Amino acid sequence: MMERAAIPDFDVVLMTLSPTPANRLAMERERHGVMLALTVVACLLLLVLEVRPEGKVGVAGMESLELPGVCLSRRWFGIDCPGCGMTRSLVSLVHGDFAAAWRYHRLGWVIGLAAVAQAAVRIAALLSLHRGRILNTRWLDPALLGLMLLLLVNWGFRQFGL
Repeated sequence: MMERAAIPDFDVVLMTLSPTPANRLAMERERHGVMLALTVVACLLLLVLEVRPEGKVGVAGMESLELPGVCLSRRWFGIDCPGCGMTRSLVSLVHGDFAAAWRYHRLGWVIGLAAVAQAAVRIAALLSLHRGRILNTRWLDPALLGLMLLLLVNWGFRQFGL
């Protein structure tokens, strides 16, 4: 007769899956470090890009290097997506051309501020982890949803020419 394998208690399984405090700190450190690095790299890339007179974005000083048009909504359906113009807006913003930034996308400055806030929060979280504490960042998800909703509302206004 074949013996059935013992099934561990649910609590035991949860305890073995839950990270130890040291592992949790390491996981948080990695998560915040990666997000900070991505934010910094994205912001630095904006500094080396330029908006060309025809409205295309390219690498400053290198006429042959242009970013491809990546908006699938515009390519497939012929309508702008909620983020259309955001790259041009952010590039204009970091180069101090605020009027152009507003023209390309009205919320470029909001996303720019969100990037700065993102970097500040990640630095604060890493400093907190260095002291052995985990910074409460649960508010970031609702903030991100709020930004997405703001983009959609702005997109709706743009669709009606407002």
